[in-house]
Amino acid sequence: MAIDFAECIRKTIENLCVQFNDQQIPTTVSIGIEKIQIGAQLSETLRHADIALYQAKRDGRNNVKYYTDEPLANF
Repeated sequence: MAIDFAECIRKTIENLCVQFNDQQIPTTVSIGIEKIQIGAQLSETLRHADIALYQAKRDGRNNVKYYTDEPLANF
């Protein structure tokens, strides 16, 4: 569900028409997601989401990644 919501946000931002000084500027967003584990420290959860975010940026930006113990998944 979070992945679907993040993908909806990504697509909405990608389709925005941003004007600056009479020029259209493309907009994109990369999103990192981590599943909250019962008993996990918030700092660890945020660290995992951050890892997923930077992986999304390394993979060309404008995508959603979620953190798992396995290699990161791309949507």
